This record gives sequence, structure tokens and C-alpha cells, in this order.
Amino acid sequence: MGTLVLIISVVSLAVITHQAPGWRNASCNKIPEFSDFPTEKIFTGFRPSISGPAFDLSDWKKELTAATTSAINYASDYVVKTKPCQKSGCVQHLMLNAKTGYVINIGLYAKKEAEFRPDSSLFVVETTATTSAQRTFYKITDNKMELVCVEK
Repeated sequence: MGTLVLIISVVSLAVITHQAPGWRNASCNKIPEFSDFPTEKIFTGFRPSISGPAFDLSDWKKELTAATTSAINYASDYVVKTKPCQKSGCVQHLMLNAKTGYVINIGLYAKKEAEFRPDSSLFVVETTATTSAQRTFYKITDNKMELVCVEK
């Protein structure tokens, strides 16, 4: 199967990959658990300079500065920071790969802060893409978010 790359532009750029063209119909047969997506030892080494795709991070300066010294809080290598979006009642997420310095800015509107853990690659977002909120489950692989399933 080929890989479909979807770019979501809200305020900035997000790269989310999906394994199947029919990803919108990827209903969860079983609700994923954080323990289903374990990661390796949490990174504690030297943090390199920040890099990433060419998108404007000026709106994220405060969060990015904090992320460079914050504890790893997602998938062994990442620091996730959130901030309110311009619409009321939603948040956006920024990820920094502390091991590589690579910035992943997910310009994805979410109803509330995502659920994630330092020892798991599972990332759970409650989106407001439809009239009713739904949880969407992703995992991170090589600095890209890959859809696991959508809770119906």
C-alpha cells in the first residue's frame, strides 16, 4: 500500500501520514491503549539546534523556547507544548523531537489538550471537525503522525 500524505493547514503546517487511502473510514475495532504502543528508553542526552520544515514558528516562540528545556513528555523523544488557538475553546499542539531538534508543528484544532505519555507513541486528539466531538488516535513514526483509528 502506498502512503498518503495529508497536510493540514490551520495556522501552520502539520504532516500526518496514513497507511490507507480510506483512512477516514478507519473506525476503531478496539479503543487503543497507551500500553499497545510502547516506546524505548526516554531520551536524556544532548539537545541539538532546532530544525524542521519551512513554516513560520513566530507564533510559537514562547512554547518552543520552553520545549527546548522541558522534560520529555511524549514517545520517548518528544516534548509536546500546547497553546490556545484563535478560535475559542480549542488548542493547538507543537512537538519538538528533543533527540534531533526537529520541530513538528501540528496546526490541528482540538477540543482540548491531547492525551499522550512519555513511554508511548499513542497520541489521542478529541477533534472538533464534525458537529460532535470524536477521538482520533495517532502514533508517531519518524517525525510523522500516522492515523491508527477514529472512535465512532
